Amino acid sequence: MKAYHPMARVIYDVKNDSELEDRAVSAFLDDYCVASQNFSPIGSILQDFKSIIVSADPASDLAKATHLTALSSIGKKSSSSLLLDKAREQYAEFLESFQKRLAHGAINQTPELLLVIVLLGIFELISATEEHGSSHVTHSRGVYAILSTTDAPLFTPSGAGCFRKAFQSVLQAEESLSQPLTHPLQSLDIACFKSFTVLRTARSLLSAESVIVDELQIVLREAHDLNNELADWAKTHLCKWPYRSIGKLDPPAANLIKDIIWPFGRIDVYADIYVSTVWNMYRQVRLRVIDTIINCASKLGMKSSLHSLISTAHDLVDDIAASLCFHLCADAPGLVRNAETGAPLCLAPGKSLGGLLLIQPIFIVSCLSLTPRKQRLRMNEALSWIADQMGIGQARLLLKAPKDDPLEVFQGFMLIWVGMLYIRDPSNQSEAANL
Repeated sequence: MKAYHPMARVIYDVKNDSELEDRAVSAFLDDYCVASQNFSPIGSILQDFKSIIVSADPASDLAKATHLTALSSIGKKSSSSLLLDKAREQYAEFLESFQKRLAHGAINQTPELLLVIVLLGIFELISATEEHGSSHVTHSRGVYAILSTTDAPLFTPSGAGCFRKAFQSVLQAEESLSQPLTHPLQSLDIACFKSFTVLRTARSLLSAESVIVDELQIVLREAHDLNNELADWAKTHLCKWPYRSIGKLDPPAANLIKDIIWPFGRIDVYADIYVSTVWNMYRQVRLRVIDTIINCASKLGMKSSLHSLISTAHDLVDDIAASLCFHLCADAPGLVRNAETGAPLCLAPGKSLGGLLLIQPIFIVSCLSLTPRKQRLRMNEALSWIADQMGIGQARLLLKAPKDDPLEVFQGFMLIWVGMLYIRDPSNQSEAANL
């Protein structure tokens, strides 16, 4: 590898903010409406319903939500405080009106309604700063309310959001979301649902002043059972959604590169970023379960028997790390080819959706004590890349967030997984094409 080209922001070849604003919606749709493979049962709500967004009446809620979210995205990427402030002003005005009409039943349950709330959630994640925090709770409950509606036209039983039960568990909602009878991710969704219950119970017991041995042993057994269940899921689905390593990216000479390690190491590729996101969902949930097993076993004086489990955890961390370039770079295979030929290393950011779908898993990995120090540094660097190169402000805030898995983080990203990942229903796609 001959040289390293430092990371650089995307340069917009425009003269002023008004030209950027004119390009905002088209740039946003290109960045977040990422097509899935035709054979993939997992899709993106923004991609499959892109035609609704493009053809929306300019005065409609959907058009307004799209515009202000797009404005915040291009404002972040271009470091335009003027565009960001304008987007926040539009958001405040829109949200006040939208919430009032929603509360009074003046908005119908339509596909556009869910699209609007998902877009507002994306706006929160993009525009988040220490001064302007995110309201994940509000938006998560908005999506939950729509999913709870029995006649919701977008999410039919066969086309339900991928992680409905887990979403319900995170929100600790009393009403139950209808669970589709069969879909490719039902078993993973149920395992995620179970994990939140086990993790909450374990955290409560581990933080107690005195150890309740019997209860801790019960939780430990439940965590072991759940870990085995997740391992079985992975074995079953590896043939359905395979991924492969395309090589390894070695860092150049030390004097050619400073303060960057995240792209280097094994690079894996997947059918698309939605399949990769599902695998990383499995990995981060299983890692948290293993972390719980280790913590409970340590409290009970049984940690010496967990060497193989710790090794498994390190493999899972390595697998997430191997997906970084696939999510965050414009051409991961090109990086490997250039490395093999000795061409200069040039990192270019990929679609921002790739960063959005990766934030929560890498944040979780960076929080866990079982994660090796070098991998924690890689995850934190990747969060910085997502913030600086992909224009997602929430990534920067997570670098400063408490490392105890704050519930709001899960609410925000379960919103993304439920809203952005859903089981593709041919009738939904036909409906979108006809609108």
